[in-house]
Amino acid sequence: MHRLFTWIPAMVALMVATGVPAQSESYRDQHELEVRALIDPDAVLLALAPLRQQAIQAGNQRELARLSLAEANACRVQADWFCQRRAGSLATESARAAGDAYLEVRGLIVSARGHAAMQDFNAAEKALGEASSRLRGMNEPILRADVALAYSSISASLGKSELAVRYAESGIAELPAGMAVSVRVRLQRNLAKSAVDLRRFELAEAALLDAQASATDLDDPKLRGEIWLEYGRMALARDDAATARRMAGLIGNEAEQLQNSQLGGLGLELAARADLLANDRVAAAKRLDEAAARFRALDLYRDEFRVVRELARLRTESAGKGEVIEVMARLNELSEQVTRREREVATDDFEDRLRYVEQEAELSRAKAGAEADRLLAETATRASRLSRVIAIVSTLAVLALGTLYLVLRRTAGKLEVAETEGVNALARQS
Repeated sequence: MHRLFTWIPAMVALMVATGVPAQSESYRDQHELEVRALIDPDAVLLALAPLRQQAIQAGNQRELARLSLAEANACRVQADWFCQRRAGSLATESARAAGDAYLEVRGLIVSARGHAAMQDFNAAEKALGEASSRLRGMNEPILRADVALAYSSISASLGKSELAVRYAESGIAELPAGMAVSVRVRLQRNLAKSAVDLRRFELAEAALLDAQASATDLDDPKLRGEIWLEYGRMALARDDAATARRMAGLIGNEAEQLQNSQLGGLGLELAARADLLANDRVAAAKRLDEAAARFRALDLYRDEFRVVRELARLRTESAGKGEVIEVMARLNELSEQVTRREREVATDDFEDRLRYVEQEAELSRAKAGAEADRLLAETATRASRLSRVIAIVSTLAVLALGTLYLVLRRTAGKLEVAETEGVNALARQS
């Protein structure tokens, strides 16, 4: 047995004994719901609606961007790629309106991941190119590593394993020691995945050892499950069915903790491939059926297509004509659904923009209402000030008139006395 696989049980025991510490923050000023989404995405999605409404009413675009990033993370955990892409686009637009370049880049990266998960690689690369351009004037090594992570995933999806390895290694090199643990673990996961595809097992083993050691600092069941998945893929590549089955069991545990059907389906698919390696076709077919059902429930047509295609191969070899026809019919149906989904991807950007325009309109109405209230309050304040000024001026005017009246009376009295004295003087002279 390889050194890596003798080390795994000890690592699992350590994680169970010590527990998993709270999620460490990878990004500046993350909304607490973005972190919470890693372990309870359903609750996060329910909590977002009233908070988003409050932010809209307050005209707080920056808060809207943070909430959209939290939504995107919850959707990613649930494997809802449409939702992830839409939320990433809204985060980008809101951050741009707020003038927050950091959140804008994060939104671009998140939306790129959503595009890539839906096989819309042109849109993904466009978003990542824009993010890279924005990062040139910023000192943000974590975001640069995040861009490298996304490029690595896209390269792997396109079968460019060497390029995927280079991107993963460059992302790891960007990260300062001890920072952004979740980004580092994902980069190591990608590095291991592509290294296995290249049959560079020593590189894959080293990456997985580092990833698993770092994952003890994270409360992220899905990411841990993805690490077990790469262990299992490497075991299959080394013809080690027993270890692959063990990894599938660990993935199932993480999926059950998170109540995540996609992760559970991936674990079942891994177990089925281990069964095939051990020549247990009955068990393999049963698990492939279960995995297909998990993916079907989430409308993950590409994942289901991959599993059903393997199931069709098995049924063609051993099952009756009826079962083969049934599986082939499902394959044709899935092919049509994938084509339909690709058309939806081509038009969904318009819907994203429309949602943003509607949100902007609501924000504008809220801002207009707030501005009207401000002007009304300002007018009332000015009127109050004017009333006070008029009262003071009126009082001063009355006082001035009173003073003038007294002065005039005094002057008139003096003139009367002077006139009398003048008359008397003239009388004496005559």
